[in-house]
Amino acid sequence: MYILLFLMIAANVAAQESYVIDIVCRGAERTYRIDGEPGSTWIWKIEAADGTVIDLTNAKIRDFEDFDINGDPSSSSEITITWDVTHGTYNLSVEQTSTHGCVDHELGEIEVVPAVEVPVLAATQPTCEIQTGTIEVTSPLGAGLTYSIDGTTFQTGTTFANLVPGVYTVTVKNTDGCTNTADETIDPAPVVPEVSVLAATQPDCDIPTGTIEVTSPLGTGLTYSIDGTSFQTGTTFANLVPG
Repeated sequence: MYILLFLMIAANVAAQESYVIDIVCRGAERTYRIDGEPGSTWIWKIEAADGTVIDLTNAKIRDFEDFDINGDPSSSSEITITWDVTHGTYNLSVEQTSTHGCVDHELGEIEVVPAVEVPVLAATQPTCEIQTGTIEVTSPLGAGLTYSIDGTTFQTGTTFANLVPGVYTVTVKNTDGCTNTADETIDPAPVVPEVSVLAATQPDCDIPTGTIEVTSPLGTGLTYSIDGTSFQTGTTFANLVPG
């Protein structure tokens, strides 16, 4: 879990100039925590750059007694937010009420950057002639996007070729570091039949046409053709003129 920790021990802390404390991809979840003097209570607040107050009804807020990073007793509060908002800058603050009164702590700015769409993938499956597959990203496309098939090595190209059978997770990343993924499966390559073994019955004085019979391979799932177009389950081709 991503947790950003703030430590507020003094009862009266002067307001500080706002600065960016976190950059988050739209839709991502973040947890922020603040520690203060024992007995404190907390009210969290998030405002957009235009002053609009963000509804925190669905945020998870937890107040609890704990120890700060120095090992001293503290009253702490955590807020877990899913940043499903328009990308932009938001101000995070918290109001502390203690024996010294009320203090507004301006914790800083959260910069919400655009997320990446779920990639749309197109697979070219192996054939008898080409025993490996290909995965191509058809969306999203554009400048600043890179693609990976292992989550580590990224490229600007959208095609991954020479893939053996298996399930692949394709990751798309933008310049802000936001990512999204989708899975695609490359099927096993078709089994190439054995070379046919043929037996020919030649024309003679009584029967002017010949016959070709396939003697191997035989079995369920095999069909046979003498012109490469029309296939049959039978293994014999009769009434053949010389050729």
